[in-house]
Amino acid sequence: ADMAGNLGIWNLTLVRDDAGWPHCVVRNGSQHQLEYCTWDGSQWTHSHIMRDALIGRSNVILCDSSNDLSIVSVDEERPFNNDAETVHRLNFYQQSTSTWQQETLLEIQGTTSLGGTIAFDAAMDENDDPVFAVKTQSGTDEYYFCYFDGSDFVMEPVFSHDPVNPNEVTLALAPDQTPWIAFVHVAESMKQLRVAHPSGTSWEIDTLCEANFISENSLTAGPDNLPGIVYVSDEPGYRQCYLATYTGSSWSIDVPYPHPCHFPKLVFDDANTPHIVLANDDVNGLIYVTHDGQDWITETITETPDCVHYLKNLVADSQGNLHIVYGLSEAGEFHDHSLMYGTRVSGQWYT
Repeated sequence: ADMAGNLGIWNLTLVRDDAGWPHCVVRNGSQHQLEYCTWDGSQWTHSHIMRDALIGRSNVILCDSSNDLSIVSVDEERPFNNDAETVHRLNFYQQSTSTWQQETLLEIQGTTSLGGTIAFDAAMDENDDPVFAVKTQSGTDEYYFCYFDGSDFVMEPVFSHDPVNPNEVTLALAPDQTPWIAFVHVAESMKQLRVAHPSGTSWEIDTLCEANFISENSLTAGPDNLPGIVYVSDEPGYRQCYLATYTGSSWSIDVPYPHPCHFPKLVFDDANTPHIVLANDDVNGLIYVTHDGQDWITETITETPDCVHYLKNLVADSQGNLHIVYGLSEAGEFHDHSLMYGTRVSGQWYT
């Protein structure tokens, strides 16, 4: 999409409208601006949304049922060589004809040794309003659920702790619009995977596991409105993949893949069957895992010796076919990187 020779193009996210046209938002590091680009069937068109020194550090683009677009972005204003005075903003941009309207939802300053940081995950609810799970780190770790109440955005507190937690948070919005938020909490040098959901006027927080290593979780909700989450943990003393599913009153935890792995991704199909794709450390490849009603079934998608696989996304389409996007990096000091696509159709993987 960008043929102008710009450098530092990253934090690219994409959404497709009802007609299938792609809409992208990206941070252009060369021009120091947040850019929007779309394809109209014959050509790409570009426009800049906002220009700043460190704009678009992370971003998500959303499309509602009327094909109206909105963007959520974390932007930074950093004085030269002075992290303590860095200002971090969670900004919301909404497309209005040919312009973008900006609203700052949250602003913090990096006044601690850990700095002030913002992490978020976003989704679109059934009313075509954006919702967010937000984590801020400035003095304390604060977790929020952010939603639009019809006139303004509301930041609802979920959890608070001293600033030692990893700077990440994951949101899943169930079909019944119940929000589920996952994060890793550090308690007495041990990591805990926690999942929060609203219960009455407060938030109920469940601890799923405690281990030295917990990372790379993928949270989603099935058609039964109940969430599931896959994650990598060394709880038994070595790393393996876990799947935790909520029964309505408690969590059931299983081990779909008892081998060292990374980057697990989870989706549920219309029959509520879990589908997991992950990167295997032993064979340098991608593994597909599903459940046949009795046992866990594994398939090797691809094996590439001397390469590292970075699984980025897993989705299921309306026909039940699976689609993955992953990065492939060769080993060595000077190595090539490839962006790869794979799909599973009629029980067969193609990459």
